[in-house]
Amino acid sequence: MAKKMGYRFALRRFSYPEIVQKNGRLFIESWWENQGVAPSYREYPFAVRLKNKDHEVILLTEADIRDWLPGAIIQAATLFIPADMPSGDDAIQLRLVEISAAKS
Repeated sequence: MAKKMGYRFALRRFSYPEIVQKNGRLFIESWWENQGVAPSYREYPFAVRLKNKDHEVILLTEADIRDWLPGAIIQAATLFIPADMPSGDDAIQLRLVEISAAKS
């Protein structure tokens, strides 16, 4: 029964370019599915973290998950890579964050 109540987001697909220049734009597109019966009533910003061995940056999208009704959601965003981000291979991680964590 808990799986049927409220919201439950499942990431189905995530795409991004293989190479992005620092101080450039990172275009992401994600396909989510809200498998619950309602949207989230709390605000959890959708964040992307780029991390390598020496540096990490968290980029917030403008997505408002309170609008993600049950069913499929396509979310696209353009994020700007900071000029001080070192070149190299980065891991990319996705997260819905708590407001207090996003503002700190």
